[in-house]
Amino acid sequence: MNEHISEYSVEAFRFYAEHKAPDEKALQQLRPEAVAAAFDIYAVIEALRRLRPEAVRAVEEVYFKPIKYKGDVSALVVAASFKLNYSERQIYNLLRTARLAFAFERGLRLE
Repeated sequence: MNEHISEYSVEAFRFYAEHKAPDEKALQQLRPEAVAAAFDIYAVIEALRRLRPEAVRAVEEVYFKPIKYKGDVSALVVAASFKLNYSERQIYNLLRTARLAFAFERGLRLE
């Protein structure tokens, strides 16, 4: 997966965690520049539906938590590995699966 697509996917999960899904009335009142954000939110929702429960929990434990520094992600992965009883490598693989599912739902080119 390209680095920019990976970063975009992570930011979409974080954006979803902050805003959740808007209702239909809110979608009708969106400004044109906010339409992409709505597409991101719905792509995250569909990606979460496609994922296995353990991948959803990994996303919630790592991407839905606020971070201040780049190293915070590693700390969140370590915490998630203890909490979910998976190895760090398994957590990273679950997160990669989630990013790929988002990219697929959003229609991003992965090649």
